[in-house]
Amino acid sequence: MGADMILSSSRPIELKQRTESLDPALQTTTLTQFISMAETDEQNVLSTIRAVDAPYPLRGKSLPNLLNIRPHRI
Repeated sequence: MGADMILSSSRPIELKQRTESLDPALQTTTLTQFISMAETDEQNVLSTIRAVDAPYPLRGKSLPNLLNIRPHRI
């Protein structure tokens, strides 16, 4: 995710903290990230899971890159 500024914390950032510290004209979104194991029939893989709230993307469009998708059964 590209950004002009990122607020990062190991704990959730309270809405009041986010709204008071930023220019009200800025668009913001929340990204949640954690580490987990993904399992297939053949192997276990340490994976980073990311979820982003709306609005996303803040500018432009996000399109899937269908050329790099490899089917895996999880």
